[in-house]
Amino acid sequence: MEANPSYELKDIRCFVQIARAGSISRAADTYSVPKSTLSHYLQTLEDALQVELFVRRRRGLELTDAGREYLDNCTAIFDSCDNAASAAQRAHSSISGSVRVIASSEFGTAIIGAAAHFLLRDNPNIDVDVKIIPNDKLIVGDFDFDCMIYVGEPPNSVLMRRTLGAISYALYASPDFLARHGTPETIADIERLNGVVYMRNSVVERWRLRKDKGHCRGEADRQVQGQRLLDDEVLHGDRIGDQLPAGFLG
Repeated sequence: MEANPSYELKDIRCFVQIARAGSISRAADTYSVPKSTLSHYLQTLEDALQVELFVRRRRGLELTDAGREYLDNCTAIFDSCDNAASAAQRAHSSISGSVRVIASSEFGTAIIGAAAHFLLRDNPNIDVDVKIIPNDKLIVGDFDFDCMIYVGEPPNSVLMRRTLGAISYALYASPDFLARHGTPETIADIERLNGVVYMRNSVVERWRLRKDKGHCRGEADRQVQGQRLLDDEVLHGDRIGDQLPAGFLG
């Protein structure tokens, strides 16, 4: 029986780079590797494995089931190597370089700014380029980035993705507001108070209160589009509103 063609580590690395970039052209631009080289190494790897790792789509390449499983295992190997190299470098040098971050407007305006501030304070040699983009444009747009922070169920993608954590909204009011109006304990109490609600794409988002398994505030005396405006209304206005805890602390 004829032996399968052999492959090398560089073939696997090129496969991972193509998978992360989503196409051979973007991988060539991102990693400064000629497209012909990437195509050759990918073909060598597929011939050696005797499986198809990608299928071609309108917007780029999409991993097959075999390609996705192979990527998971290869990524773990390269991540371990990268982590080991980073640990060794940190012992003798500071972190430096540029990071391009895009984030959904719901999350970015409340948290990204503060996170970037603390990162830059401790690592002054890093340049952070942050772009805040609405969710509906984030999943269909073609953006250059190193890291995307997305709120909600992520879109189908060949990019590496990890869950950072869970976030939840709550109702907040300023201490002065509560001193004047008291602390509400029921939905009826809340409905009697001045409120501000968030509008997403011109649609009012109703408050859903988990404890009472109900919802309220379909109409409020103030409606805003933008997390910062909502924060200001709650912090400095005479209204109760829903927001992220980090936004309230801002």
